Amino acid sequence: MQLLSSTNNFKNGIYWCLRESGPGNCPQYVHELATACGPNFSFVSIEGFDQLLDRDLWQTLKKDSAAFNHNRSSEIRDTSALSQTFDSSLVVDASSDAVEWSIVQHRLTEYSKRLDLPAPKIERSELEWQMDRRGLASIIDRKFSLTVSGCLLFTTSPQRFFPSATIQLIFRGPQSWLRSLDEDMTNDAGVDQTVRLVNGHLYRQITEVTDILAFINKPFRLKGEVSESVYPYPPLAIKEILVNAIAHRDYTCREPVIIEIEPAYLRITSPGGLVDDVRKQVQSESLEDQITKSNKRGIKGYRNPVIADLLYGSGAMDKEGSGLADVYKWVKANAGTVTFGPSDENDHFTVTIYSRKEAVDEITKTASPLITRSTRCAINILELIDFPQIVYSATTEYWNGKGVWEATQSAWLPSFCLRSGRLWSFSNLNDRHNPLSKAIENGTQEVMKTTDFISIEDGRWFVDLMNRNLYQHFKSIGLICDEKRRRAYFPAIKDSDQPRVYRYQARTKKATRTVVKPHIGSKGGIIYWEHQSFNFRLERLGDTWGLFINPGYAFTTGGWKYLVSPERANILSTKRASRDYNQTVHNSTYFWVQVLAGTNDNGIIVLQTAPSPPDLPKSTQNLNTSTDISSDEVMDSFRLKLPRIAFSDVLPTASLNDVVLDDEFIEPEYEFEEMDDISLEEELEALVKKQKSEIRE
Repeated sequence: MQLLSSTNNFKNGIYWCLRESGPGNCPQYVHELATACGPNFSFVSIEGFDQLLDRDLWQTLKKDSAAFNHNRSSEIRDTSALSQTFDSSLVVDASSDAVEWSIVQHRLTEYSKRLDLPAPKIERSELEWQMDRRGLASIIDRKFSLTVSGCLLFTTSPQRFFPSATIQLIFRGPQSWLRSLDEDMTNDAGVDQTVRLVNGHLYRQITEVTDILAFINKPFRLKGEVSESVYPYPPLAIKEILVNAIAHRDYTCREPVIIEIEPAYLRITSPGGLVDDVRKQVQSESLEDQITKSNKRGIKGYRNPVIADLLYGSGAMDKEGSGLADVYKWVKANAGTVTFGPSDENDHFTVTIYSRKEAVDEITKTASPLITRSTRCAINILELIDFPQIVYSATTEYWNGKGVWEATQSAWLPSFCLRSGRLWSFSNLNDRHNPLSKAIENGTQEVMKTTDFISIEDGRWFVDLMNRNLYQHFKSIGLICDEKRRRAYFPAIKDSDQPRVYRYQARTKKATRTVVKPHIGSKGGIIYWEHQSFNFRLERLGDTWGLFINPGYAFTTGGWKYLVSPERANILSTKRASRDYNQTVHNSTYFWVQVLAGTNDNGIIVLQTAPSPPDLPKSTQNLNTSTDISSDEVMDSFRLKLPRIAFSDVLPTASLNDVVLDDEFIEPEYEFEEMDDISLEEELEALVKKQKSEIRE
C-alpha cells in the first residue's frame, strides 16, 4: 500500500491469481489493495501456476514473435496488433493538428490533482509525452499519433473518425409536456417526439447532455405532514448512468448512445453488452439480480480502460465497481425504480429509471412546483481556449485607426491596436502580403510572446487587441458593433420594414427568433426599432480568460444606427430586460452563443477575419475600397494564414443547493427616474420625438 503513489497505483497491473475459490474468500487486505489500485488490479482464475506459465503464457508468447522484439524503434508499424483494447489502438490520420491542446492541459491537470501526481507542464512536448504515457497517444520514431481514446477525448470533432460516437436524445410525450420542459421544444407538425443529436468530444457530450437532462429533472415540492423537496430522478443517478454509457460503450459499433425521455421514465441504451470479465463474475445469474437481490458490489470490467481512467481522473466517474449499485440505492431512496442489464444477444446495455409517480401526477395535483435554488445554473461566460502565442509590433507614425486605414488604402485589415507609438497585431507584420505593412516603418518589426504581452498594464493591451478581433468577428457574421458600449446587435433587413427572423439550433431542435422588430407609433409609421443585443467583456479568470455575454436590447430610429437617446440607452435596455426572467435569459444567452459559433458545430467559436457582409449598411463596413480586385486572391490566401482565436461554445454550469420555501411569487419592482407611471413604449416614443425635434432645431 505504501508503494501506490510512487508506482501510479501499479500502472502496469497486479494480477491476483485464484485457484478454485472466488475473490470473496480473499483476506480483507487484498480487497483493500484492489480498491486502492482501481482498474489496475485484476483477479485471475487459474488451474495452477505450472499450467499458467507453461500452457497459458509461454504458448501464447511463442505464437506472437513480435512480443520478443524489444527495440521500440523497430516495432511493427501497425501497433494496433499489439493493443489490448480498442481504445488504446492507433487512429489512422489522427495527428496532433486535430488535438485541442488547451483541453488536454486542463484535463491532465485535473487528472494529476485527483491522483496526487505532479502537474504536467504546459509545453507541447510535455503534454505529448503525458498523452503517450496515459495511452492517449503513441510516439514512435518521434512521430506523434493519437489512439482511439485520445481522439474521442481531446479532438474537436472525433465524429470525423468515429461517426457513431454521438448521443441521440429522443424526447417523447404529449405536446404540453414537451413545452413544459423547454419553450424551444415546439413541434409545428404535431408529432409528439423531438430528437436531438449531441456531437463533439466526450467531455463536451457529458456536459451538454447533463445540461439538457436538467430540464426534465426539475425539483418539486411534495406536500404532506412534513413537506419535502424531491426530484423526479436522483441527479447523481442520471450522471452515473450517462458517464457509464459513454465510458463503457462499444465504439466499434456503428450506433450512437440513445437516451429516451418520456414523462414516466428515462432510458439509456449503449452499444455493447457485458465484457468477458463481468460475465465471468456474474456467471449464470443476471447482473441486476446480483446487485439488487444479492447486494453484491465490486463487479467491474473495462471495455475502454484508458477512457475510464481519464474520466475517473477528472472526477466524472468512479472505478470501484459500485456504479450500478449506487444507482439502485439512490433511485430506491427516491421512491423510484430502476432496471438494467444487457440485451439477449449481449450487444447492447440498457438502464431504465422510472420517475417518482408524483412527478407526473398532474390530475390530482399532489405535488406543487418548488421554488428552489437547488438547481443547475448556466454561467454566461465562454472560455478562451486558443489564441496566438506570438504578438507582432512595429513603429508607426499613425496615432489612430483612421490614419492606418488611409495609409493602407485597403478594403480589409487584420485586427490591430496602437500603443506607445507602435502598431500591435497577431498577424505577421514581416509578411509582405500583410496590408498593415504599409502603415509601419520597415525594419522596426519585433516579436513578443503573448504571455509577456498580457503582463503589460495588467492585461489591458491584450484586452484591447482581443476586443478588436471580436469586433471584426461580430461584423463578419452580420452584426452591428457598438464599440463604445461593448454591445452588438442585428440590424434591420435592408430596405424593408419587416421584422428580421433568425433560425438556429436550440438545445433540442431547430428554432426561430425575432431579433429585430419595428414599433409603430400611435399615429402610424415606424417610431423606433427594437433589437435583441448583447453586451460583452473579456476578463481574466485565474489562469484563463473568459468572454462574458449579457443579453439585452438596443433601440434605434434607423434600424441599424441612430440609437434612441444614447445617454439613456442603458436605462431603457435594463427596463426592457427586467421583463425577462431566468429561463428567458438562459435561452437568450444560448441563442447568442449559437449566433457567434455560426456554422461551426465542433464545440468552439472560431473568430472570423472576413470583411463585413455586403448587405450591412455602408457606414458599418470598411470604407476604403480602392484595393484592386485582382488582389483578392492574395488577400484571401493571407487570411488563411492568420493564427486562430477560439472560444468554447459550452456555457459552464454549476449547482446551487440552498432551498427556499414555496412562497407566492411577487414580480420585482424596479425604480427608474420618472418612469413609474409611464410604459416603456410610451417613454421610447416620447424620446424619439424629442430627439427628432432637437435635430431639426
